Formats: sequence, structure tokens, C-alpha cells
Amino acid sequence: MRLMLLASISILQAAVGRTVRAIIAPDAPRPGLGPPAPVEVTYLPAAIVDLLLVAAIVFDWRARGKVHPAYLVGGAALVLIQFGSGPMSETPLWQGFLDWLLRLAG
Repeated sequence: MRLMLLASISILQAAVGRTVRAIIAPDAPRPGLGPPAPVEVTYLPAAIVDLLLVAAIVFDWRARGKVHPAYLVGGAALVLIQFGSGPMSETPLWQGFLDWLLRLAG
């Protein structure tokens, strides 16, 4: 059940990101109509979604007296992916992988 909650929290980032963008910049062009946004714009929605993870950890800690390992391992992986995507997107290794994918599609 905890892994299902982590999976649900991870996919909420897209919806939260759209909501944050609508609140902060309602006149911004819709996705697909302009250049792609930098990866760093995902940090605020990721932080908001991570509050749900913190709430789940606090609830588990108060109810059981300890935090379940699924939250520790899965939550750490979730946060690492969320906040590691920006620095990773600038590496030559990732750029080469994207070029390879584009060649497959073309």
C-alpha cells in the first residue's frame, strides 16, 4: 500500500505543475506551442508534491512509532529523481542518449 501511495505521489507532479503554472503565469503559452521549458521549472511542483510524502512519513511515524522502509527507500528515490533531473539533463551522456533516441524516431 505504501508503494502505491508513493507511485500516486510521483505522478501528481505533472498535475501540480500545470496548476502552479496556471496560477503563476496564466498568460504563458500552452505546452507544445513554444520552446520547451527548462527542467528547473519542475522544482516547485516537486517540492509541493514532496509535502505529501512528508505527511505520509509523519503519519506512519506517529501511528507505528517508526517509518516504513518503503518510504525511506522509495521516497529517497523519488526525491533524487525529481531534483537530480536538472543537473543530469545537462550532461553529455544524457544529451548523447537523447540524440540517439531522436535518431531512432526520425
